[in-house]
Amino acid sequence: MSVRKTVVLVLMLSVCAALHAGLFEQLNAQNLASFDKFYKPIGEWGGQIILPNRAKRLAGGAVPMLVFSSPQKELIGRIIKLAWNRSIKDENWFDELSVNVNFNPATQSFGERAGCRFPTILDKWEKVSPLESLAANRSEGTIEIILNNPVYRDGTLYISEEPIQVNGALVCLARFKGKAEGNLRTIVHYNPDTRKFDGPEEIVTIMPRKPAPKEDAPNTSMENIENTGLNAGGWYLYGKRLKKTFLVKAVEPRLPLLLNPTTCLDKAGDISSFVSKGVFAGLRPGLFRKTYSAENQTAGISKDWPIGSRHLLLHLFGWRKTAQHKPGVMDLLNLVTGHFAFGFAEVVRDSFTGEARWDIEYKQVYGHNREEVVSGSMKWHAYMGNLRRGWMYSIPVADTIIKIPELQPYKINGRQIRPMRGLARELEKMMAKYRVGSGSGCSMVRPDVSCVQDSHCALYGALDLLINNVGRHPQVLAWRKAGSADAQRFEALTSLAQAVEKRITSFGNAQGNWQEFVKVPFGTRNPSKVMALVNTMLSIKTVFPRAAYDHLLALSAQRKYPMWTILTCQVGGEIPGLIPQKPTSLIGHK
Repeated sequence: MSVRKTVVLVLMLSVCAALHAGLFEQLNAQNLASFDKFYKPIGEWGGQIILPNRAKRLAGGAVPMLVFSSPQKELIGRIIKLAWNRSIKDENWFDELSVNVNFNPATQSFGERAGCRFPTILDKWEKVSPLESLAANRSEGTIEIILNNPVYRDGTLYISEEPIQVNGALVCLARFKGKAEGNLRTIVHYNPDTRKFDGPEEIVTIMPRKPAPKEDAPNTSMENIENTGLNAGGWYLYGKRLKKTFLVKAVEPRLPLLLNPTTCLDKAGDISSFVSKGVFAGLRPGLFRKTYSAENQTAGISKDWPIGSRHLLLHLFGWRKTAQHKPGVMDLLNLVTGHFAFGFAEVVRDSFTGEARWDIEYKQVYGHNREEVVSGSMKWHAYMGNLRRGWMYSIPVADTIIKIPELQPYKINGRQIRPMRGLARELEKMMAKYRVGSGSGCSMVRPDVSCVQDSHCALYGALDLLINNVGRHPQVLAWRKAGSADAQRFEALTSLAQAVEKRITSFGNAQGNWQEFVKVPFGTRNPSKVMALVNTMLSIKTVFPRAAYDHLLALSAQRKYPMWTILTCQVGGEIPGLIPQKPTSLIGHK
């Protein structure tokens, strides 16, 4: 054989070897720097908060933070101090909620038998701050966050809003291609020049799943995700750079969060029917739909939901069962309690595609649990798409975004009043209490104390504070009497507050100790068995998440608020044998 033929043969064999090389070999050969332009920081300021050693705690309840992203590039990779901004007037709640933690052995034992995980490292600590409790509430100690409006000064980053939980430091938009090899996957990046998924291929690493204690089925899966219907629209992949690869910690489907509805309802009867029985209709694995409800819809989507607008969100999930499930009492009663939470959704311009999309931030008042979902503020991907604890893979979830004019900001004599900021603050207080059980170390759901009640408690408290405190200030009273358009909107807010109170409680009266719950730590929550039963009956409309969700949707429909409902059911990878269950309550939904 001639030298020339030998060279050609060697080249051909090399090409064939490359084409058939495994993902591991391709991973070692790829140049990570070549993909940098396809990734963006999750937030302008981001990082990982760290629980300090007990003997080296920081003054004022501050915590160390490893900086992932910052407009001041010299800070990236450094550890700085994250502290609460005490210079803001009327923001003393941070110190008020810094509590001594002494674990309740009986509650802890009961919870641990159910597989729940608690921040036991905080036992016997004094004055545990909301930042310290956030850093302590996961066994791996990896709470990654982004921050809104921080101020960096003299080595300390000051905040006045609770950190928002995220996963990792970077995000890209890509499709999955081909089969997995172990934890390695091939992705194809979105190309902004062509506006298609024809960018370079990259080998990424999928964070391995961590089974939860006592689980009957996996919570998450990436199996065959490349063949699912949502793969065509791409996924936002959240994670961080390792030495040779990008580690994917969470995925978020692009299509469900775009502002293009799959169904539009503009007649009162159709909207009422959807609210009462249509949200969770026709559940099946892989389902997603987006329902835009607004009578007449003369304004149009872009005017109802303009870029930059922020709205209240109602979150509700159901559950799932396996074929091997053994029926119990809840099955006989056809009860699937699920979970309810509030949140906020903002219309943003997608940084990759330029499309209008929803940016969802949950305010999860969440008891301690086996999945280690941490009570607090969190982005959609961190709660729904996390590869260890995300809910989108295994259960049906509905998020309804409501346009409520009365909750938009007011300008009163040059001062801006922001009702949604007030609600967010009340929810932040409640979430901080849940992280440490207001000193007992454990937050457990029981018949008369549930996440849905306490979320409503925050809503009720925020509206009550606005109406009966701010609204009765002499200058505000004079402004209300003047009868401007904003003043009329404020009167409508008063009406809304009364309607909410009536809707979420029986007999039109809030549970007797609710206002006390707003002001006093959860240590007061130890009613006798008789009082527990009374409280349960008094709050029958809010004990069950589905009843609370339905009542607020019905109220919104009656007041003709535009609504946008996003339903997902077992999206992502496949989990064979899981049967989705819609949430129910004692009132209807049988």
